[in-house]
Amino acid sequence: MCGGLAAVQCPTGEVCVFGVGTCAMMDPTGTCQPKTVGCPDVWMPVCSCDGVTFGNECDAIAAGAAISHEGACETTTGCGGLANIGCATGEICVIAAGTCGAMDPRGLCEPIPVSCPDAYIPVCGCDGVTYSSPCDANVAGAAIDHNGACGSVGESCGGFVGLTCSSSNAACIYADGSCNGADMLGTCVEQGMTCSMGYSPVCGCDKVTYGNRCEAEQSGVSIDTIGACR
Repeated sequence: MCGGLAAVQCPTGEVCVFGVGTCAMMDPTGTCQPKTVGCPDVWMPVCSCDGVTFGNECDAIAAGAAISHEGACETTTGCGGLANIGCATGEICVIAAGTCGAMDPRGLCEPIPVSCPDAYIPVCGCDGVTYSSPCDANVAGAAIDHNGACGSVGESCGGFVGLTCSSSNAACIYADGSCNGADMLGTCVEQGMTCSMGYSPVCGCDKVTYGNRCEAEQSGVSIDTIGACR
């Protein structure tokens, strides 16, 4: 595993190979593969995420370039705007995050991601839907309003007055180690999201060991300690 939020590097002599169509993803994860020494002289062009056309997939991997799509690169076209310009089949109009309320925003046409990783990096779409990652939002053709789940970003809950979350699908999660604290303030966390399979165990306030922080919070459970319960 390489890349990702922690920007994990591959050993010497290997390159980080990302899945095709992951250009628009935030902090994508890839797989370390041996760096190719020689590639066949075959013209099966692919377009990299940085807009460079390589003769074939092997050439792209040898250069350490992530692949956007098969076929030579084409000039990126604009979309949206006052004329509401559409994109070609298989492409979506990606508008800059935070422009939901703008009048006739313009974007760029990008290939629709083929698949998205099993990771929980929630973003709120301009349609008011929480997506598990920017990639999932792009697949749905939704522009991104902001990072984090919808309706509960930075919203406080609990405390002396017993504040509740505005979203009926959110749980109040408290700071680590505050299981027995009285009148503690917490933060609303949207429920129903998919968590990554990464194993970084935490012990919940219910004394159950969860595979990672996301699994605990998505179960509506605050964290007591980092690591498995003892």
